[in-house]
Amino acid sequence: MTRQYITNTCMLPLLFAGWLTLSQCLLSPTDMQAAESVTTWSETGVTLSGITPIDSPEDFEEYWSGGAGLTLILDTPFQPGYLNAGILLMFHNAQDELIPDFQTRYFFLGWGDFFPLPAGLQGLAGVHCGNCNFIFDDTDINHALKSESEFAVGIDLGCRYDFVHNWSLVCNWKQTTVFTRRRIHMSHLTAGVVYRFVNPDWLRSFLR
Repeated sequence: MTRQYITNTCMLPLLFAGWLTLSQCLLSPTDMQAAESVTTWSETGVTLSGITPIDSPEDFEEYWSGGAGLTLILDTPFQPGYLNAGILLMFHNAQDELIPDFQTRYFFLGWGDFFPLPAGLQGLAGVHCGNCNFIFDDTDINHALKSESEFAVGIDLGCRYDFVHNWSLVCNWKQTTVFTRRRIHMSHLTAGVVYRFVNPDWLRSFLR
């Protein structure tokens, strides 16, 4: 079971690359013109989403709830694709009063790209990496042991629907591996809204 899970996890980057390559082949001339009209640093997207776990390690669920939370992401075009930076915040409640609650704070950078789907939807495929912090809520724990910081990496797959001017709905599946001594593999589902605005000239100049 463990070997099969590791194999499936290792296949995710290959699936991502294949999906992204296929999406570029499916772009119509209209889609390509629209993509070319969005230049590097030309706009900013602000995404606010709720997040819920859909898969966690079994021994993790034995002691804590999966942890609902929020994500805040800023993205901007960086041809090809989009660069993004964000924070993911989750709250985990202990199943036993003798075990402390804790928070997960994941600060990450990522890259992804959109591709056309039926019914006016846009698909998203991307990668992310960053620093994952576990902060335990227990005053009796030594201060040096109250938090743990580890490197994390993962992929994003999802879709977006533009429903009114500058506003979109978004739903993503986020797979993340945290490189603790014993690897932690987590899957989450996010859903939220995106607001996009054109960057002023001074901001474009600063970013360049």
